[in-house]
Amino acid sequence: MASALAASLTQLRGVERQLLEGVVEPDVVRDTKIVSGRRRLREVPVKHHGVDAVKWAYEYAWRARMAWLKGDRGSAAKLLGRALHYVQDYCVGRGLLIDRHEQLEELSAEDEPLIEDSAHLVHEASRRPIEDPYLLEDYIASLKPQKKDHRAMLREAAIATGVVGSTVLNVAPCPEAFLEQARSRFKLRLAGLAVAAAAALVFAAVHPLLIFASPALGYVVDWPYRRSLTRLRWYGIKLGFFEKPSKSGLMARPSARAS
Repeated sequence: MASALAASLTQLRGVERQLLEGVVEPDVVRDTKIVSGRRRLREVPVKHHGVDAVKWAYEYAWRARMAWLKGDRGSAAKLLGRALHYVQDYCVGRGLLIDRHEQLEELSAEDEPLIEDSAHLVHEASRRPIEDPYLLEDYIASLKPQKKDHRAMLREAAIATGVVGSTVLNVAPCPEAFLEQARSRFKLRLAGLAVAAAAALVFAAVHPLLIFASPALGYVVDWPYRRSLTRLRWYGIKLGFFEKPSKSGLMARPSARAS
């Protein structure tokens, strides 16, 4: 599927090897996380199914996007490959007594029409990138692991590969709606922070300890604007704390550097 994605997206020309390396790497260089045990913290491997897969797929998709915007195409391709590994694993339902990955490979290895159909699905899905990073996260979480039909497994994984890959490497400019939303929320943010500052003075007059409630109020007031800033960052637009969004978007086109 990664090969089909590389064939579908011109952005991956010259970095196909890094993409394929990234796809297989999580099985070789396992990601780990820290969990709390009864007596101590433990480092355990990240599971490639369930909520772990969703979280790590989006994490790698975000990191791939940031590398892509910086012009580091090689790193972006490898990170995208790792994201796709988790996405594809998540689409394969877990089996208690059988290895569904091995079963899937055996069933599809000699089924050329199925392989061709999967490549076609990747290509078609790659033409429909998601504009909003929050919707990308929701999309990954909405994927449904398939447990019985190997054709359904491949179909789900193929479509997800095309969607996630094209979204991460999307070269379209930032939608004007995102910029307009950020400008609108920027004004509300300034007003909200002013209210939070005034509330801090009132709280302090009532009881000194109540002043600690004002940062929480400021955090809540600032939350919508921070979401807008995340959308702008997805398109390479970074703003200072009091910097107002401009009236034009940026084109997400990296330099030709590959590594």
